[in-house]
Amino acid sequence: MRIERTSRAGRPSRSSGATSTAGGGGVTIDVQLGTFDVTNDVNGIPGYPADIEAGDTLIASIFAVSANSTNDIATPSGWTKQGFFAGNRHGHWIFTKVADGTETGTQTFAFSADASSTAGIIARVRNAAFQQAQIGSINQSWTAPAITTTTIGGLLTFVWNNGNQTAVAISTAAEGDEILDQVATAQKTAAVVFRLTDAIGVQTPAAGSITGNNAVRSAASVEIG
Repeated sequence: MRIERTSRAGRPSRSSGATSTAGGGGVTIDVQLGTFDVTNDVNGIPGYPADIEAGDTLIASIFAVSANSTNDIATPSGWTKQGFFAGNRHGHWIFTKVADGTETGTQTFAFSADASSTAGIIARVRNAAFQQAQIGSINQSWTAPAITTTTIGGLLTFVWNNGNQTAVAISTAAEGDEILDQVATAQKTAAVVFRLTDAIGVQTPAAGSITGNNAVRSAASVEIG
């Protein structure tokens, strides 16, 4: 069984789609992103994607500076926390939800203690379910955490960077990786990278780089299938 990338239509700013078709008449995996939250709110408040149907898988990646093991996020109603990483003065969370089709606007992920320089994004996945996630710190030349795939499908990588200078770009050159969307502000850079998987085994998605002197960085690898 082989997964092939299919063509995808143009996308509006900060709203992305990617499709893949499993060989032999399989279903199409479709990914759409909501709006990035990079506004340094006290809480993480990402926007929902525009096209959500009942049964879709929603994956939220939330990031904050000044967060640690004593700072957590109250899990919103209907969501499940799938992973948390506490780094040096930062935290990174992954939440999932099976959509009921009524999700619109924004979703608040409230921190239990002081947090600053927060960020977040929600991905909508159709025709594939959440399988597992790994979260960890990354360096300026980075590789997201490896994951052992159990289902032929795809990998999403959520990359967060918080720096102290002008906006910088995230790049990836790994074969099969596609940056669905990225945003850069004066002190924050974020990207979501998609990779199709065509074999069961250890996958290391989104090897790439972040340019510039950046204070905090983390990434999460999420398997869907």
